[in-house]
Amino acid sequence: MGLIIWLLVIQIAVILHEGAHYLAARMQGAKVSAFSVGMGPIIARFKRGETEFRLSALPIGGYVLIDDLGPESLEGQKKARLTPLGKILVLFAGPLSNWVLAILLMAGIFASQGVPQTDYTRASIRRVLPDSAAEKDGVKAGDILIAIDGKPLPEQEIVDGQPRMGYLKLQDAIRSKEPNTLIFLRGNEKINVKLSFEWKPGARYGVEYGPKQNVKPVANYFAALGEAWNQSIKIVPQALQSFAKGITQTFTAPLAPSSEVAGPVASAQAAGAMAREGGIWGVLTFATLVNMSLAIFNLIPIPGLDGGRILLVLIQLLLRRPLQPAQEAMINFTGFVFLMVFMFLVFLGDIARVIP
Repeated sequence: MGLIIWLLVIQIAVILHEGAHYLAARMQGAKVSAFSVGMGPIIARFKRGETEFRLSALPIGGYVLIDDLGPESLEGQKKARLTPLGKILVLFAGPLSNWVLAILLMAGIFASQGVPQTDYTRASIRRVLPDSAAEKDGVKAGDILIAIDGKPLPEQEIVDGQPRMGYLKLQDAIRSKEPNTLIFLRGNEKINVKLSFEWKPGARYGVEYGPKQNVKPVANYFAALGEAWNQSIKIVPQALQSFAKGITQTFTAPLAPSSEVAGPVASAQAAGAMAREGGIWGVLTFATLVNMSLAIFNLIPIPGLDGGRILLVLIQLLLRRPLQPAQEAMINFTGFVFLMVFMFLVFLGDIARVIP
């Protein structure tokens, strides 16, 4: 089930992305030689106007071939119908379409389910393992940690020069050699729990926890759109930092599981889990994450991605001359090789996750 959901969501996102490139090019009169749904061997095709529409065997993506975006269109030839600004608009249209869809989906989720808000000053106990030290101490799933030894949890603190959210102080208390008292909210009642756990490497207290999640209702879909827009802006720096960290981890420790990037296996598992837990809203949430990630990732200025190709156009504008076709082809080929190696390493990391 997870694999089917993942394939459908990915394929719809890619068709939308490539379709936006196609429409932006055609609206400017540029020639589009081919539009393929899927990758690999072509199993069906038909031609309409100058464009050959293809259905390819592998349902894991798609592509458009826009003649005026190729290196040969940068030599000042009369047949090139896209200006530098036109090329940027064509390249930007793909990520923009995924961004817009992500915002619309997010707004629908917010209008129906409310706006999720994370409270990092509370630690929510999601699960207590049977026969664990936590169960013996009386901790229960649903308890909300609000203080340790009478001190409220901070929103954020600096640990070893890095910011850390306050709910993670529960980990400090569990590992502390000093006796600590945890203060929980259980419904409307305050519960004091004295830790009896003596931590040592490899030992587990027996709780799964995270920051408390609140929900803020919204009045209507238009109010939800505003919330979705604000959330999408906040996501950008976090996503860029996550991508940068994920790329670094992938190349420095390719077989080590990474929390920053996920390949097809981990993504399919996540899609299945979100569908089981949230039903249709879980699927829509997964689709929102996929489209937002696709939009942001494609705008990273790496050769071969839309962002990298936009950067090449801007460089040529600054130089006031086009790059040589061989130069541009080599730059894009280098970026393509980098992306293929990156995707392969991510796939290996995925395999390492599921094989002990």
